[in-house]
Amino acid sequence: HVARAQTREVERCLVTLIDRTAEVRTEQNLRREMLTDALSGLPNRAGFADELESLFAEAGHDPERYAVMVVNLDRFSRINACMGSLAGDELLITVARRIRGALRGRDVLARIGGDEFGVLLQLDAGRSDADHVAKRVLNALANPFRLSDFEIRVSCSIGVAFGGDPIDDVEDLIRHAQFAAKRAKTSGEVTAYQPQAFDVAR
Repeated sequence: HVARAQTREVERCLVTLIDRTAEVRTEQNLRREMLTDALSGLPNRAGFADELESLFAEAGHDPERYAVMVVNLDRFSRINACMGSLAGDELLITVARRIRGALRGRDVLARIGGDEFGVLLQLDAGRSDADHVAKRVLNALANPFRLSDFEIRVSCSIGVAFGGDPIDDVEDLIRHAQFAAKRAKTSGEVTAYQPQAFDVAR
């Protein structure tokens, strides 16, 4: 008998691993910076819109569950002009701190403009929740602010737009709340966006 040598072919493969951890972290950090206001550390307008998009995805089937509130500081430009931009920055940071203290844990605060803050509200008890939060914000800003050797009183205008209003995208909801805040400057009261009445007045 002739013994035949049996040879088995061994399959081999080459695996190359590339560590992209640093690259991914850099991308995440850049995205975070793009969505964050450098002065206050709060979400900026783009970051606020992102938060809204996420909430839309979760609560879109029940639009009455959320609202956007815009807090616009009155005559802030005068403070900036009289006391300088550093004092203005200090005031904005303190205002942001007070507004945050007036909010509930699940509410999201953002700085969406120079002297404008946005609040994303989740409504547990319907639209009355927005009224209660707005009153707390007004009370929080009622006490004077101390800047250098001066006491400054800051008033604000507050507008609210609700998720149940007809909108095409989240930017519409933010714009509606901004428009309501402009109306509030005239009325002196917290103003809710009313689609039909506001559209006629535009």
